Amino acid sequence: MASPPSRLILHTGWLTGCLLVFCTSAEINISTDEFAAWKAEIEDQILILQKENMEIRETNKILSTKVGRLEDKVIEMEADRNRMSEIIECQNEELRNLHKKDDNRNELKKEGTDPILLERRTDGNRNEGRKVQRIIQGTSEPRQEPVIFHSYLSSNSPPNLSTHHVITFDAIPINKGNGYHHDNGIFEAPRPGTYVFFWTIYTHPRGYIPTELVANGNVISSGVTDSHADDGLQSATGVAIADLVAGDHVYVRIRHTAINYIFSNAEGRSTFSGWLLH
Repeated sequence: MASPPSRLILHTGWLTGCLLVFCTSAEINISTDEFAAWKAEIEDQILILQKENMEIRETNKILSTKVGRLEDKVIEMEADRNRMSEIIECQNEELRNLHKKDDNRNELKKEGTDPILLERRTDGNRNEGRKVQRIIQGTSEPRQEPVIFHSYLSSNSPPNLSTHHVITFDAIPINKGNGYHHDNGIFEAPRPGTYVFFWTIYTHPRGYIPTELVANGNVISSGVTDSHADDGLQSATGVAIADLVAGDHVYVRIRHTAINYIFSNAEGRSTFSGWLLH
């Protein structure tokens, strides 16, 4: 049988063990609650991050679409610029040829006004100087004034222009040959020849402006300016070459009912221009 001190030690050890079990159980219950709360908070954060990630992906898709459209516009504008450069170079070459013709014509005029030219010919063993007049008819054709015009809209057009509405470009900084009429938007060819025309139309977001170039009631070219809600200010340029006789009419009109209005101010001008190429 154990001595009293031994029983006291045994009792004390049992009591200490119970306290340890009790404390351990309490710690486990608290840790479980805290873990559950922490887990719920982490899951909420994960859901928030997943939602933000989806929003970022959608934004990236929209941005990629916009970038693609801008790249297409850049390519289109570069192609337009190249076409215009080719047209301008052809015009410059034509002007150089005209200058050469004028120089040759002036030389002929000078020769035609010379007095009698001496031409020496040999007849047998002797030379005989004979006065021979070179007959050169000096041309009296006057130099014609060039035909070229440039016009633009001085302000925005009314909205939703109707089908076949003729666009009246009312401002005309250049009108050599007086072929363009700013009161009705019609160019009337002063004389026959090959003419070059081009027009540019601007519109605001959600605008759709279909246009066509008409010569004597016949459509010879067309274009459309289409601006989506997120595209901002947009423009389109059309180019055409036509053989005309004196009195032919050329103008720009709405192909079918437009949406929104034609934009034209200091930030971007809607224009109509042309010139006699040959």
